[in-house]
Amino acid sequence: MDFVHDALAAGRPFRILTLVDQWRRSRPLLEVASKMSGYTVGEALDRVLEGAPRPRSITVDHGTEFQSRALEDWAYRRGVQLDFIRPAKPIENAFIESFNGRFRDECLNVHQFASIADVPRKIEAWRLDYNQRRPHGSLGHLTPSEFVAQRQAMTTAEVPPLSLRVVSFGDQRQGPWKVIQIAWRLVTHEMLSTMAEEMLGQKISLTHSLG
Repeated sequence: MDFVHDALAAGRPFRILTLVDQWRRSRPLLEVASKMSGYTVGEALDRVLEGAPRPRSITVDHGTEFQSRALEDWAYRRGVQLDFIRPAKPIENAFIESFNGRFRDECLNVHQFASIADVPRKIEAWRLDYNQRRPHGSLGHLTPSEFVAQRQAMTTAEVPPLSLRVVSFGDQRQGPWKVIQIAWRLVTHEMLSTMAEEMLGQKISLTHSLG
């Protein structure tokens, strides 16, 4: 996450908050404002992350907004780590630096902006083209949108149908299987198999000791 600075045709400066998803190589956020604080950065992140999985960490530099108490509180409440690069080491945030350079060359330097309201319209058109219509070599020459759809299809195909049976030992039933049914939606198939084996082994050991 970073800021890019530019100006309107009349000379009025504005800033753009940029955010890069390093896995998808997508650009989920380009937020425009004349001024921005840690609080407004948090609001922008909430809008783009609504209904989506939250990242474990966000890499940032030591800008005032990113070091603010408001953004620190936002990150704490949402369980997101702010990963600060070392001062004067932009290479440690290489993905966003590379994107910012391309964004400036292909969009900001190409357009003139008559007003603040004019900026979001033009940069959003560029963002959608980047995410949905432009293939990326690092994604196997897929667009970010195609890459995400492909990975989701592969994940769905790899997960076998849910099939659990209740194991009986005398008149007692394997109660923990009910918990596993609920946990199935939250863990991978491999983790579920390991948990089932461990719980079944404990139940057998307990039954033998009581017998």
